[in-house]
Amino acid sequence: MTKINLAELLFKASHLFNAQNFCEAESVLDKIFEHLPNEPQALHLMGCIYKAKGDLNKSIKLLKRSIEFDNSNPISFLNLGKVYRQKGDIYSAATYFRESLVRSQQVPETWICFGH
Repeated sequence: MTKINLAELLFKASHLFNAQNFCEAESVLDKIFEHLPNEPQALHLMGCIYKAKGDLNKSIKLLKRSIEFDNSNPISFLNLGKVYRQKGDIYSAATYFRESLVRSQQVPETWICFGH
């Protein structure tokens, strides 16, 4: 798989996710995982899909794996914090919101989540 194909597949999966077409988005991401099982952006997006579907434990596992392979993305930490907040684990949520801010203070949603 070339970088161009990876970018195209990630774009397609993201577009499908935004359209709430989770099954098709998962299918596209599975194509990525066949070649790149630890691709952090794909893991992140799959974690977001599982959050949207209500499987918070699976979402947490995928978002943590995403961070394991790329801990520079503040959005991954933000989304992990949001999942923990949804689970009612405010301490873990605050920890991940803080980690998001360490990586970038330019994500307004992190400030909003951290303040609530």
